[in-house]
Amino acid sequence: MADNAAVVHIVSNTPEEVAFKLLGIIGAIEQRQFYGHGQNPADRKWVLETYHQCLMTVKGIKPKPE
Repeated sequence: MADNAAVVHIVSNTPEEVAFKLLGIIGAIEQRQFYGHGQNPADRKWVLETYHQCLMTVKGIKPKPE
């Protein structure tokens, strides 16, 4: 193992973990396919945008009006 290897500490119920779980719930409600290419795939853009929205919601940050 290299001396400069990154160490990752996983802690339960962090905002990031809660946002990730919320992403899965939203994906299920919207019937997104995370693995494979179905009729309603969860493509990269959808995943990143939706996760960002989830994370901001969990952190209590309101979206900027467009």
